[in-house]
Amino acid sequence: MITTFIPQNQRAEDQILGRTARMGKCDTAQFILLNNTDSKLNSKKTLKELRDENEKIMLQEFAENSLPLIHLKDELFKKFCTSLSKVRHQIQNNILLKDKVKNCFGISIPSAFEQGVVSCFEEKWAYLVRDM
Repeated sequence: MITTFIPQNQRAEDQILGRTARMGKCDTAQFILLNNTDSKLNSKKTLKELRDENEKIMLQEFAENSLPLIHLKDELFKKFCTSLSKVRHQIQNNILLKDKVKNCFGISIPSAFEQGVVSCFEEKWAYLVRDM
């Protein structure tokens, strides 16, 4: 395997290097890189160190900025699912007797009213998440 670039992270590099090692066979891989005139960037080790440092910074920024929002959205989604389940249950408890008889075999067909309420509920949720 010949690679002409430094992969974006160590995991991707390991995957590339292991690409030819299948079914117990040894792998062979080589990096072929353009010789940069900047003496700081002339070695593969330096390029990999820079890559790893950039990835470390990116992961720190993700942990500080994006991850809290993901956790918040996850908690809100749990509350949304609980609330939606309660709304569905309340609607289903108000179904007329004839509908209960129709569904006596465990087939639950949502009414047009239930579908409308749930759609509205889901749409409000989508707008909330989009605006975060």
